[in-house]
Amino acid sequence: MPPPVRAAVPADELRRRGERIERLLDEARTLAPPPVWERVEQLVQALVELYGDGLGRLLALVAEAGAPGEPLATRLAGDELVAGLLALHGLHPHDAATRIRRALDEAAPRVGPIELVSLEEGVARLRLGPRNPHGPGLSRALERLVEEVAPEVARVELEGMTPSQPPQLIQIDLVRSRAAAR
Repeated sequence: MPPPVRAAVPADELRRRGERIERLLDEARTLAPPPVWERVEQLVQALVELYGDGLGRLLALVAEAGAPGEPLATRLAGDELVAGLLALHGLHPHDAATRIRRALDEAAPRVGPIELVSLEEGVARLRLGPRNPHGPGLSRALERLVEEVAPEVARVELEGMTPSQPPQLIQIDLVRSRAAAR
């Protein structure tokens, strides 16, 4: 009898769990003396490597199936959680540029056209179209989007993002203003 299949966890719950893990690690970092924290980091790294090795073996088994395994490989790469884990471990069947372009295409109806100009040395350069809603909110959203689909990217740079103008200071001469009001 096959093992029971767990129900898929919704994407928003997965994000909450990831954020919780980050908070717990941040809390542990502040509570633990440096030698203890170094051991915790080593433990987490060893666990991540073990899971990565397991995912790699899973993909090798799918590849061994040949053509019948291709639809399964496509489904694995299309699942948000599995795709993220595969990318984290450098096992994703699509390169980072392909994943980023697909994610930008999916986001385009909401934020306008965005082009991946280049991806070199861990830096993704994006070009915004003229109808994009420019601002720091879009900038952070694009950074998160790239981070989710291509965790190997270290930095996102945006072309076409005009920095907001600093507020203009207006000098007011109160003496003249009061005199003019009389």
